[in-house]
Amino acid sequence: MKEVKAEISHPEKAERGSVVQVRVRINHPMTPDNFLEKMEVSYMGMTVLTYRLTPGISDNPTVGFYIKAVESAPIKVTFISNKGMVFEAEEMLKVQG
Repeated sequence: MKEVKAEISHPEKAERGSVVQVRVRINHPMTPDNFLEKMEVSYMGMTVLTYRLTPGISDNPTVGFYIKAVESAPIKVTFISNKGMVFEAEEMLKVQG
């Protein structure tokens, strides 16, 4: 299996109080015996959402969600597979205004 890598994308800058779309793409095969079962997102050091995933999701899934831009802080995404493997990505959200 090739290296599993997650990438986070969002606007380069966000106005304080605005709602921004965040997208996360992870290259993972999502087979019935090796799949991602949980995705957790934290912002400003707090968990802001948790997704339960199933093997029915396509290979290399992209997941989108929205976050209210409160202050400049990292968005951290953690995926956990059914085999207990952990994959993480982090990207700074820059807030102005």
